[in-house]
Amino acid sequence: MSMKIQFKYLLILLLALTAGIIAGDRAFAANASVSPQEQYMLDLINQARVHPLDMAALIGKDPEQVLEDFPQKRAILEQGMRPVVLNKKIQAGTSGHASEMVTLKYYSRISADGRDVRRRMEENGYFPDAARESLGLISFNNIVKPNDAVWALFENMLAAELDPANDGAWNILNPAFSEAGCSIDRGRFKLEGRTLNLYLAVCDFASSATDMYAAESMLWRLINRVRTNSRSEIQEILGISGNDLIDALGRRGYWKMFAGLPPLAANQKLAGIAEKQCQEIFDGRLKPDNNGIAYVPDRLDLLGDNDYSAVSAREVRIQLKLGPDSKPVEAAAQMFKRLLAAEVESGNAVNILNGSVTEMGAAIKAKPLPTGDVVYYGVLELAEPEAERMYLLGSVMAANEDGAPEIPDNNCCRIGLSRFDEETETFLPPQIAHTGPRGGYQVQIEKNGAFEIRCGDTRSGGAFHTEQFLHHTSKNRLKNLVIHAN
Repeated sequence: MSMKIQFKYLLILLLALTAGIIAGDRAFAANASVSPQEQYMLDLINQARVHPLDMAALIGKDPEQVLEDFPQKRAILEQGMRPVVLNKKIQAGTSGHASEMVTLKYYSRISADGRDVRRRMEENGYFPDAARESLGLISFNNIVKPNDAVWALFENMLAAELDPANDGAWNILNPAFSEAGCSIDRGRFKLEGRTLNLYLAVCDFASSATDMYAAESMLWRLINRVRTNSRSEIQEILGISGNDLIDALGRRGYWKMFAGLPPLAANQKLAGIAEKQCQEIFDGRLKPDNNGIAYVPDRLDLLGDNDYSAVSAREVRIQLKLGPDSKPVEAAAQMFKRLLAAEVESGNAVNILNGSVTEMGAAIKAKPLPTGDVVYYGVLELAEPEAERMYLLGSVMAANEDGAPEIPDNNCCRIGLSRFDEETETFLPPQIAHTGPRGGYQVQIEKNGAFEIRCGDTRSGGAFHTEQFLHHTSKNRLKNLVIHAN
């Protein structure tokens, strides 16, 4: 069968939505692995992403005409973009949606019960920062090879994106997306005494909110690392000598950094404020200054409006532009280095090196440009709360084969913190906490004393870490823990 299939099925497809569809064999069961046809669809999608103009030519489009039709996307079309990675949680959502459409005889991005693509992802445990869906539907009055049907579905979806009359957003050729899932379902329906073969494709594209969570977590960890080991970390990160640091901060500031600063505890209210402010920048209503960084020294009014009482508060806004293949964690690392350099060069440690602030919230957002580059926006809310709060915080890491600590991509640990009671000479029942997706933890401490902390990887079959220590200050304390496999 020719790869260039002539489609004369518009009327048939419209009728198919109301005709009696006979469910055929699923391409694969909902809980099974990806079928060969679904893998073929993903391969075609990634070939199109890596070589957009070559794939455009394969589906009968003139590459020069495509460039002329989409001049604002020339860089993307000429340079390509990174492939999407299969995500099984996204895949589960596409599988259920495809099966439901065949069974209930409808064709829509909205499920029969009103769920959209984002809701279906979230129900399967995937929380997207951005999500879109592409659908394909075609029927044949004869038997065709499955891969020919997949090609026809893909050809239609890509041609629709490259149609200059289509003002919708791109999915297959959208560099903002990093993960995907595809399901191919099939069935049969009867029309005027004939049985036609129906093929349906559901392709979901997303970038994970955990990517931004990882970036925000990294920014938090980097800030706390430099605060708790200020002098040596500043010199190492910025590549400057002790004398250069003295010249920048003065001797008083230099020696203040010698002992380090208490780490900043993460605060959800501050994070919510940072998220709102970051969205304002993303939408163009707020902007950093010309060098990409802006400081707002007094944010007590904003914090008060959000039920956060503070003695002092500051806001830091930053934006930077990176290349098409950049990742949010890379942006977080560069944001941190620029903020640190700006603060040291100014000789005024009033933001991330401010010894008075003890809590923070962070938000990072990414906006792809037509050129393929990505602009990242970041907001930090730094505050000294009126109510004194004290936290033990840090990261739980796993030892690699060489024994060196690493933060796994999806760490999941249970933390138990017990304070030693001097009257009974026993450890009190533990406060329980769990690490986030990137291993960060935080436990509020009501009073100083001796503590025992236990943590274990809930999936490691018994690996654990136990440590006793003395918490002897009235400020936050950073304590990273390393789990060694038994």
